[in-house]
Amino acid sequence: MDRLGVALLAVSLASFANAVVKVLDLDVPESVEIGSTDEIVMVCNFVASKDEAAEMKWFYNGNIEQIYQWIPDSDKPPGAIGRFKERLDVEHSSPDPRAKYNTLKIKDVSYDLSGNYTCKISGIKSEDSQTKQLVVYSPPKSDLEIILFKNENLVICTVSGIYPMPKLDFYIVDGNETRNIDEEIESDSDENGFNVTARYRFDNTTLSNPTTFLCNLTIPGTDYNLYKELDYYLDSSGIANHPTIFASLLFLSTFLLIS
Repeated sequence: MDRLGVALLAVSLASFANAVVKVLDLDVPESVEIGSTDEIVMVCNFVASKDEAAEMKWFYNGNIEQIYQWIPDSDKPPGAIGRFKERLDVEHSSPDPRAKYNTLKIKDVSYDLSGNYTCKISGIKSEDSQTKQLVVYSPPKSDLEIILFKNENLVICTVSGIYPMPKLDFYIVDGNETRNIDEEIESDSDENGFNVTARYRFDNTTLSNPTTFLCNLTIPGTDYNLYKELDYYLDSSGIANHPTIFASLLFLSTFLLIS
């Protein structure tokens, strides 16, 4: 190859290396409580070199179900596609021409918006994407309860009218030791959400006096958390006295540090 060919190849390679697109940040709320807002806004911040004609696409739950498309350097308006077509505000815009329609604004917040959202930026020679998860949730419609059936050596933790399916964990607090216990989980659902009960059968001879049962509720993918404690006392004959229920912020702080 002569010098001219080498020079042209070098220029071509340099142009290829510089013609890139990059998703800088995908701003999607991790969780939204149902009823707290009428709309959800997601922003895909990206950069594209001047030599790269970029195209933005948004996908829901993978790269198959496309819900939005915009070509920054085109005069064409963005387009809503698929299941959220009637709920996407395609007029929502930014004053920055290269980021004018980089935002998804979804109206009519409901549980079906929960899922993974992917912003994909494609060019002629490169592409980039990021994915974030959104959880739309509802707190329980009843209080978290912990109940002792002393004649059956049974303690249960129950909650109802919550969405999505929560995680219930039982713990035994014995002095300075907090340990997780294997509980049985039962659940069903209705129009109000999920109804969940955790059951634990215990042996009095293995418990200290007093023993604290702790039930902790979380909704996966959110910061939502509830807990309830129950103190369980044995008299000198090894028979349980009536329990007392209390909530201690100091204990919760200690528990979270330990776990």
